[in-house]
Amino acid sequence: MRQLAICGVSMTVFLATCGMVGCPVSSNSSPSHDEHDHGGHERHEDGLHGGHLVQLDGGQLNAEWTHDDESGKVTVYILDAEGDDELPIEAKTITISVGVNGDVASYDLTAVGAEDGKAFQFEVIEQALLGPLAMAGQGVEVAIQVAIGDQVHRARIEHHHHNH
Repeated sequence: MRQLAICGVSMTVFLATCGMVGCPVSSNSSPSHDEHDHGGHERHEDGLHGGHLVQLDGGQLNAEWTHDDESGKVTVYILDAEGDDELPIEAKTITISVGVNGDVASYDLTAVGAEDGKAFQFEVIEQALLGPLAMAGQGVEVAIQVAIGDQVHRARIEHHHHNH
């Protein structure tokens, strides 16, 4: 990950600090659908894999993202327009970008279980990404970018809140 200055603090230090105060619920837990804040355009905990759904621009695809606070693993699943079925795409990686005060860091998630050059699951293990995901929309801009052929599909991740 490249380092960027943010108000005198490197992006690495900022993201590491965010990771320490990140969302304490891992993707392995199953809080009920009613326990989540539903602000923004994101649907929460109703994905095929118990994750957060975001519709990629154009409306033909959804991305479902999960996280595991203990391991630092972030997984994104590409789903069809309804979010009901996994949709393998021709991509080796997809990107999550994190922006703070105009500075941007990017994380590449690698295809998992690709068959015939297509995959629907992408992962990265990066503890520093968990804090920004928890703070998305609160001064931290987080977006998923999926390139399929010459088309790029994007979705902003909004804040997700877990009530405990």
